[in-house]
Amino acid sequence: MTKNQGEDLSLTQKAIVESPSKRLLVLSCAGSGKTRVIVARIERLIEEGAGPSSILALTFSNRAAQEMKNRLNHEKEDKRFSQVNVRTFHAFGFEIIRNFSKEIGFDKRAGIADPSEIDAIMKSTLGQQKIRQPDALAFKEYVRQKKAFTTPKENEVLGEMFLAYQKSLRLKCLLDLDDLIYLPVLLLNGNADCRKIIQDQYQFIFVDEYQDTSEAQNRFLDLLIAPKTSVFLVGDDDQAIYEWRNAKPEYIRKKAFSGEFDCFYLTRNFRSEKSICDVANRIISHNHIRIEKNIEAERPAFARPSFHQFSSQEQEANYVANEIKRLLDSGKFSASDVAVLYRNNNQQGPIKLALNDRQIVAESLDVDDNFRYSRFVKVLKSIVDFHSSHDLSEALNFPNRFFDQMALQDAKNAYLAQMGESLPDEVMEALSILYSSEVVFPDDSLFRHRYGYIHQLHYAEDWSSTEVIAYLVSDFEVQGYDSLYPEDYRYLQQVLEMAKMYEESFGKCKLSDFVDNLLIAIGNNDENFNRSTDSVALLTIHRSKGLEFKVVFIVGLQVGIFPNDYFVNSKEELEAERRLFYVAVTRAKDLLFLSSFKDPIGAPSDSYVRCGFLAEIPLILYSKDEVPNSTLQKLPEKTKMVSPAITAVVSAEEIAKRNKEPLEENGLFDVGPNLSLNDEQIARYQNECLALSQQIKIPPKAMVVVIGAVDIKKDAMYGIFKSNGFSREQVEYYDYKDSQLNYRRYSNNENFLGVILGPNAHNQVGGYDLLSIFSQDGFPFLANLVKKHITKSSLQAAIIKIKLNFQKTIN
Repeated sequence: MTKNQGEDLSLTQKAIVESPSKRLLVLSCAGSGKTRVIVARIERLIEEGAGPSSILALTFSNRAAQEMKNRLNHEKEDKRFSQVNVRTFHAFGFEIIRNFSKEIGFDKRAGIADPSEIDAIMKSTLGQQKIRQPDALAFKEYVRQKKAFTTPKENEVLGEMFLAYQKSLRLKCLLDLDDLIYLPVLLLNGNADCRKIIQDQYQFIFVDEYQDTSEAQNRFLDLLIAPKTSVFLVGDDDQAIYEWRNAKPEYIRKKAFSGEFDCFYLTRNFRSEKSICDVANRIISHNHIRIEKNIEAERPAFARPSFHQFSSQEQEANYVANEIKRLLDSGKFSASDVAVLYRNNNQQGPIKLALNDRQIVAESLDVDDNFRYSRFVKVLKSIVDFHSSHDLSEALNFPNRFFDQMALQDAKNAYLAQMGESLPDEVMEALSILYSSEVVFPDDSLFRHRYGYIHQLHYAEDWSSTEVIAYLVSDFEVQGYDSLYPEDYRYLQQVLEMAKMYEESFGKCKLSDFVDNLLIAIGNNDENFNRSTDSVALLTIHRSKGLEFKVVFIVGLQVGIFPNDYFVNSKEELEAERRLFYVAVTRAKDLLFLSSFKDPIGAPSDSYVRCGFLAEIPLILYSKDEVPNSTLQKLPEKTKMVSPAITAVVSAEEIAKRNKEPLEENGLFDVGPNLSLNDEQIARYQNECLALSQQIKIPPKAMVVVIGAVDIKKDAMYGIFKSNGFSREQVEYYDYKDSQLNYRRYSNNENFLGVILGPNAHNQVGGYDLLSIFSQDGFPFLANLVKKHITKSSLQAAIIKIKLNFQKTIN
């Protein structure tokens, strides 16, 4: 273990970390520090000589994977810890598909299909088979079950359609979400050589939240494990709440009773105070299909959970809002310390309205059917490949639709009228020509703006995903869309935050890699982002898994809502509903509030649910009174938020303002008659500089000179200049032939804004060195790329320097 690591562990945790067993199963109660144990065991293995690349840690959520990776990265003095492969099951499956793409049957890089692409392929498959539309749901369910290895009822027609659907995906080099487990299972099961490569690479396998594994994931895991593999499983069958996703908590129970694993129990809860733990224990004790264990509270009792019953949902919402206001006014809690949990998303409305009436900021942490995420994903996908007319069409029309087929036809008609020739029928070629032309048509400036930044960012190969998305958010703000489309803006901020968090955990990555990760997250409803404001969290209980809050309100505790008897048709399903309640209760650290707006005890005579959950909790364990203010005053003062979790990109106006401030105050720009940004500054502030560059208007007669070999196609070079406001006619380009270059004409010529010197420009011209010549007074601003190549990214940086210098001179 690392220095002082052992001092942070309990005796049980230390015994687990130091166990010599190669087969370990840790049954971990809520709040018992399971992630700490996993990380400590990994660190111990590495200190004893295990190679980081031989360790694989699998999780079920982005949040868990990033938390584990961050803890390992925290060991700054030893970079080996950060080299451990930590992935979600789906992300690791995708990694295998990428590494063995030829063996699986892909002839090029496979990507993850977004929901609209899946729907289109399924619809096409249905059409080919001449199946009536009502059978679409049956087909979709058949595909899901087939890839989950749950042996769907065989149907010859559906079987043929499944093969056709898979063939369509393969031809498009696309994967659906289920493929990320399904295809690796088929590969490893049918290809012994590939299986041996993976098994030889990973000698130590850790699995977090093992109770959430499905049949497909268990098959996947079994194929990763060889007789020599050391296996470490952590989970809690009492917190299994994803059976509707095919998770099977019986797997962890079978492992616990198989005799093949050494079992440890982590029961000390470091999160919740004792009275909350007592309620949780009593709730889960009514389940019979479980591994027996009780939470042992580390923290003493503070205040009993309270329960209140109301006659209407509005009364319940007003009670919740009033109590939250009282807690905030006490000075002991921030809004972000508080969460309101509910069984169904449609319970959110009255609560949010009541909070708004009291001017309490609330934020929903559940997604809007992924609709707004999916729209923005189209923008990102169009930047990544820039070859799909469908993706580009969606991207051009984000956030507001203006360029449809009729608008395109109007633009084509305008081009014909003004240029005397027709545009090509091929959409992408036609759009490219339209963008480069000076043809005037309705909304042409909006078209060029959006096409321009998509085109420009496509060529920004050196930009990380965070930098690209930060630029898009910045442009959204500059255009004023943040106020016009606040919901879209919130989702953009969330995607930016996801990118930041992903890169903080796994290092800077290309936009294409992040888009794949984002599509996996969206498909699994597993988006991981920090809160954008100090706000009360509103979320479903399923969404709250893995989170914790100082104060938790659980609303709608009555038969028909929670427990929801619509989903309960057996003893097993009732126990699943009770586990969900147990998870909700154990999210609370200091205070727990329970409420209903109907009789929480009674149940219909024909329902399998015989009573509500409140009837299972002895009255002595909860109170019907409010928590006294005198009790609240015993709590420590609230901790202030250091800064908002999501940082808005610096606006162009703010950058321009900083540009005039002394260097020592902000460290962003040099000061002097000629503004000069070095490469390090450009790289560090790339998205901000680009945002400012976009706002600087270039005079019609202004010129820029490029001298030296360019490593990109000329059309791409002119395209980058175009996206920065320069027409082709405003760019002079010399592939270094000194007989054509009259450098004297640039001296004291106010039309020339800058000179970009690239490779070969160090050569002599009549005994003079161009770098020395253009460094003299009187010549245009110099962007020195002599020792570099003129690539897309270096050219973009050079243009930014020139434009910012021009802005400085006119100010």
